[in-house]
Amino acid sequence: MKKNLLLVLALFIAGGVFAQEYTIYLAGTLRGFITVRKERGGKITIAPSISSGGWVWIGNAVCPLLPKDGFTIRKTTKSIVIDGNTTTESSADGKWNKTVIDGNTTTYTTSEGYWAKTVNEGNTITFTSSRGNLAITVLDGNTLTKTYPNDTLTVTHYDPDGKRTSTGSYESWWQKVVVSGNIMTETDSSGSWSRAVINGNTTTVTKDGSLSYEEVIRGNTRTLTYSYGGGYREVVDGNTITITSLDGKRKEVIDKQGNDIFLTLTGAYGFNDIGISEKDRVKSTIDGITSGRLEDGKFYELIDYGR
Repeated sequence: MKKNLLLVLALFIAGGVFAQEYTIYLAGTLRGFITVRKERGGKITIAPSISSGGWVWIGNAVCPLLPKDGFTIRKTTKSIVIDGNTTTESSADGKWNKTVIDGNTTTYTTSEGYWAKTVNEGNTITFTSSRGNLAITVLDGNTLTKTYPNDTLTVTHYDPDGKRTSTGSYESWWQKVVVSGNIMTETDSSGSWSRAVINGNTTTVTKDGSLSYEEVIRGNTRTLTYSYGGGYREVVDGNTITITSLDGKRKEVIDKQGNDIFLTLTGAYGFNDIGISEKDRVKSTIDGITSGRLEDGKFYELIDYGR
């Protein structure tokens, strides 16, 4: 009997104790739960069960098993699996996308046949895709230049009152980031420019000379304000994170109690990039350029290319 008990105990330890599991309980606008489980071998599985529409973002600030840049979870999300160098996101309709990191090459594929590849070779990163896209990023001293030889940038220009003034198309366009101390300035071939300045705990971003947004960090409170009056306030109080839009229409409360996480959402949708400040984003790009390290071809774009 004692031998059998020891065998059962050994099997229990091997199968369960070394695995970690968190449950995120959703309430308010979004209802259901999300389980996040990490196996002994390091494999992480995110399995949501959401009964309502909308979406929520979860990352390391919400659950310690997740990467910092996190994931957006919807009702249609079936699972997200992080297994070694491969991350696979699956939807309830059978569609999926997969990201594989193999040395200096990152490949993204989808169930619909699309693929994109990023290759990091020293100070140069090359991006290609099945759609014929090509982007080449080169780091030279304090300057990062990204060129798009096969693409055309279409830009609609507006005057300060919001009235459209002109539309321009720029073939084989480029964008450039120059770093000087705690300042980074981005320009592009259309003549648009933007600047981010870190001054202590205040980060200010201007676009074409006008204020775009400003972030102020005071103690455990981070406030982001856009020039049009929108924005949000994020407060960290022990194990509780509260994010509230400045107009009071959206609110998200994350209360972490051990392996149980209670996330209550008010409003149509949640907040992105919880726990990641604009200062951190800008500083990460500045540090990457000044240190000469290009990791994955990403850098913080100040100019809005959706315009």
